[in-house]
Amino acid sequence: MELKVHHKLEYANGHIYANLWGSNTIVKINPITAKVVKTYDFTTLISPLNLQKPEYVLNGIAHLNDDRFIITGKYFPVAWEIQLNE
Repeated sequence: MELKVHHKLEYANGHIYANLWGSNTIVKINPITAKVVKTYDFTTLISPLNLQKPEYVLNGIAHLNDDRFIITGKYFPVAWEIQLNE
């Protein structure tokens, strides 16, 4: 499967975290095998924003510490602190 990854990647805890372009999804990638090991879907978090324009997409991820991250999107009025754990 070919992933269309947006330009924003984050390396943390031995893995690469990437936004999948045009979706509400972040994937966790093993950097040695290049395999997706976990998929996180944020549709239930983002849908209430009712963003209508196609350029309003999830595209920001920043590692804070341990399994805590900040996510946001292009033109989103908010950012969320989340935990990406198993």
